[in-house]
This record gives sequence, structure tokens and C-alpha cells, in this order.
Amino acid sequence: NGPDWQSYRSAAQQSVKPTIIKNYIEPQAQCADDLVTWLEKYGNNNPEVKFAFMCYSADANAVLTFDKKIGFLKNSENLDPELELFLNSIRQFMALIGQSIFSLPWYRLWRTKLYMDFENATNNVYRISEKFIGEARIELLQKSKNGEFDIAESDLTVLKCLLQDNRLTNQTITDVMAAFLFAGVEQVSQALIWMFWLIGKSPEKQAKLYEEIASNIGSSPVTAANLGYLPYLKACVKESFRCVPPVASGTARVLQLDTEIGGYLIPKGTTVMFGNNTLSMSEEQFANPEEFLPERWLDSNDPQKQRQMGMCVLPFGIGKRNCMGRRFAEQEIHLATIKILQNFHVEVTDDCRYAKPTYTTFAEPDRPIKFIFDKR
Repeated sequence: NGPDWQSYRSAAQQSVKPTIIKNYIEPQAQCADDLVTWLEKYGNNNPEVKFAFMCYSADANAVLTFDKKIGFLKNSENLDPELELFLNSIRQFMALIGQSIFSLPWYRLWRTKLYMDFENATNNVYRISEKFIGEARIELLQKSKNGEFDIAESDLTVLKCLLQDNRLTNQTITDVMAAFLFAGVEQVSQALIWMFWLIGKSPEKQAKLYEEIASNIGSSPVTAANLGYLPYLKACVKESFRCVPPVASGTARVLQLDTEIGGYLIPKGTTVMFGNNTLSMSEEQFANPEEFLPERWLDSNDPQKQRQMGMCVLPFGIGKRNCMGRRFAEQEIHLATIKILQNFHVEVTDDCRYAKPTYTTFAEPDRPIKFIFDKR
């Protein structure tokens, strides 16, 4: 919080410009290809699809955080023990945050088992992250020494930007990358589960989305240019976040000053929540809120209504404290959706059609979601 946070955020923000984010499309699309290969072999009626989505997200995030493709999914049957520990520690970190939210905070008084498990998971991720970041630093220094490093934005990555910034310590760089991993891996994998659960139950919406992908991309590589011509895909993602908000509480802020909202004076230090879960299902804001209707986000006849709806669905927060990795997460979701629908027609198994979200840290299905992936 305060000036220290602002300095950290300002430095890190420079590394996530749209021109740099586009540089990840090709390597992250390769990660999505690995996901398609896994789904073709093992995906049908398999409750481990969520694990595959998580491995895909870990691979795509590793491209971002470590400048390398690690192959969590490609090597999932024989994963290196250290990488398995890394992945499990990320999962445990998020699960323990969820437990801490819904339990008494005894960890503030002494080192409880929950606290020690959390500390252990955090240390594992940091230790392995520091190893990969150190390797990337050595490679960057060697390229710079050999005159092979191109400072043009077409070659820049987030890690290169951070490593070149003299304002940032090694610890700060690791903090930034760990934040991407902790939040990104779990949120993207859950978002994909709910996205395909919704379109898997809506064959007409899925057909419309497939037609948009086939018309604008076909069998061509995914690029920043053709990603820009997929409005229905983006509407489907936004609508899935509306139907299943990723977190229970919605966006929250601690007021720094006494603030008047709607005639109520709220003292500083109060936590204010947007209540996005309630707003996203409000009949006042959304016609037929129980229905999955991506088309509602494409109605350009009422711009004010579109802005109001947008404020009801804030999966990545808003303002200067919004999620710094939002564009990366959306890009991962878009790429996985494109690649999967290029290759499969997706259905939800009958026993999973009436799944419901339960909230720990993120929205978890109340049962393992299983799909049928029919090869096109």
C-alpha cells in the first residue's frame, strides 16, 4: 500500500503494454496446441480436464514469467518432481487463501498448520521461480554481451523489461512474476472450465462462435490482427464471467478517506465491496439474467446500458489496482477457446449439466466437470 506499492506498480506496469502482450501470442498458441493434443487423447468423460486446463495455464504463464516453455502438459505423464512440486504449490497456495477467508484468523496469533502450509507453498514457488528467473537473466546477459539482444518492442518480453529496469531488485522481480503465477494459473483454468461448461450446454451459441472463428481465422495461425475480429468470442468470455463470477466478494477497496456514496457517509478504513455477484444476476441490469446470452454484450444501440452492464461484471477489478495480468489472462482464454473449437465440438456430460459454483478463492464447480470432445 502507499508510495512503496505505487513505485512497484508503476515500474511493473511498463512491462505489460499491449505491444508486448502481443509478442506472446505465438508461444502461448503452441501451449494451446499441447492442450488440444491432451484433450484428443484423454479428454472424453475425464474429470481431470480441469487439471489439463491448469497445466495449460501454467505453461502459458511460464512463457510469460520465465521466457520459456516448460511443458507441464506435454510432460504431464512423467513430470519432473520439482515441476510437480511447483504446480502443486500454486494450487495449494490458492486453496489455503480460500480456507483462510472462511476460517477464524488464529494464524495472526501463532503459526497454525494453515499458516505453515501456506508459507511452505509460497517458499516452494519463490525458490523455483528464482531459479528460472536467474537462468533467464544469465541468458539475457549473454545475448547482450554477444550483441544479439534486440531492444525493439517486437522482441521484448515482460521479464526482459523487468530485468533491464534498475529500479527493481531481484526480489521485486520475483514478487511480480509470482503474482502472475499465483493469480493467473488458477483463475484461467477455472474460467475455461466454466466457459466450456456454458457453451457445451448451448450448442447454438457454440455453433455461432465456431463460425466466427472459422470465418476469421480458418486454419491460419492466430495473430494479433485476426484476434481483433472475434467480437462474439469476447462476448462469450464476458458473459461466462457474468454467469459465474470468478470470486465470491467481487471487487473490494479499503477507503483511504471518509467518503459519501448514495447519501451514506462511510468512514475511512471501511472495506467497500462492489457486490458483482449480485449485480451480475440483477434483472434490473440484465434481461433474463439466468440465461447465457453473449449477444447482450454486442448491442450497440444503447451505449449507456453497455457501460452500466460493464460495471456489473468486473472479473479483473477496476482502476489503478485492477489485475495487472488481465490482458494476458484474456489472451490465454481466447487462444485455448479458439484452438479447442477449431478441433472439437464440445458437449457437457449429462451428470454435469446442473453443476453449481462453490466459492473458496475462485469459483469451483460442486462436482468434477466432464466433457465430450468430438473431433471435427
